[in-house]
This record gives sequence, C-alpha cells and structure tokens, in this order.
Amino acid sequence: MYHEQGCDVMVTGHSLGGYLAEVVATSLGLAGAGFCAPGPGFHNGEGDGRGFVTINHEADVIGNHNHDFHVQPPVYIVDGGLLVLPWTAHSMAEMAQHVLKRE
Repeated sequence: MYHEQGCDVMVTGHSLGGYLAEVVATSLGLAGAGFCAPGPGFHNGEGDGRGFVTINHEADVIGNHNHDFHVQPPVYIVDGGLLVLPWTAHSMAEMAQHVLKRE
C-alpha cells in the first residue's frame, strides 16, 4: 500500500529473516538488507535486486550457505577473519557491532 503511494519501503531481516527479506524485495521490487542470510536461489522473485544488499560475515557457515544464490553478490565482513566462532559470526549483535564501527 505505501509503496504504491510513492513511499520508500524497505525490508530487512537476519538469518532466515534475511532470506525472506530478499525474496520479498525481489518479488515486490523493494529495497532492503539481509544480514547473515543464506541465498534464496529460485525462491527469489523476478526483480533484479537493485537496492537490496546481503551482508554476511566471511566465517558464518549458516549465513554463507548457498552464497552464490543471492540476487546480488553479498558484502562480506572480514573482521576477525575465518577463525571467528560460528555462533559469533552468525550473531546479529556481533554484526551490529561490526557495522556500527564503520563510517
């Protein structure tokens, strides 16, 4: 409804929520961001994904599942390298800290 009225509408989510946000964004032509999200592949809509970005930690084995199946290539956080513990690399609280320390 708001998108049709010309309002800027964005979707976002973490993990499965990021997966679903990408599906919704590509299906409805919305912008947004997914964090620590696996690639939806054929579940994505027909949209080209402009305005949607996936941000994953390079050590996140959950979020990087099907990483080649995002509509756009993911942006990777490399803080801590590949030796970050899996549950830490997939944590939204940790991701928020990585994002907040950037300008």
